[in-house]
Amino acid sequence: MASPSPPFGSRVYTSISIALLTGWTLTALGFSALDLLNQSRKYIEPIASISLLTFLACRLLVFLDPSQRAPDGDQDSNSIAHRLTTGYRQSRQHALAMLLFSAAWLYEIASKAVIMFFTTVFGGVMAAAIYNDAFQRVEETVDDPVANASASDLDETSLAQIEDFKDMAGFDPVALFKMIPPQVFIYCAALAWVNLAALTIYVLRISWRSIKVVFGSVPVAEAKK
Repeated sequence: MASPSPPFGSRVYTSISIALLTGWTLTALGFSALDLLNQSRKYIEPIASISLLTFLACRLLVFLDPSQRAPDGDQDSNSIAHRLTTGYRQSRQHALAMLLFSAAWLYEIASKAVIMFFTTVFGGVMAAAIYNDAFQRVEETVDDPVANASASDLDETSLAQIEDFKDMAGFDPVALFKMIPPQVFIYCAALAWVNLAALTIYVLRISWRSIKVVFGSVPVAEAKK
């Protein structure tokens, strides 16, 4: 006899959770790659990013494979992935460890948010300049000779940087940018920020639940729910 299918609401919740965890796992993977490539990194940065990647990957594994989750009230049959991602609900020691990790994760997210901010600003300025043909203003006539000289200097500098990048990468970035609609970059930037904000809220939620277990404001039995 076939087992009954889960309720529609449960399927929707699982699908949304898998989508969010997939995005967060890829984000943590990007953080880890940046930290490992950064020669001036601190010790806390790779530890925070790799531990965040491990936690999110285990959480994603639990949602992808329902057998990783124990039946209601049966804590002994939990898998390693399930125990790793829910241990902070079951004991104050695990909650304290998760609280420390959460603080490191928030530090990692904040540092990467600063990098994302400057990347978004300068990337937006560069994209706007490319789409508006700012690097081809040498052909335009400016009445003010001072403004004309400044524009020419800017064009020469920008063109030189573009030529250097073309020689290094082997392709024309301006032509590549113009092939992609500007709305795509706007949507991607907005999606990246929404994803980072959602991850921050998720880590803050874990931190808050860990704090309540550590300081005993919530009994461990209730925290397991």
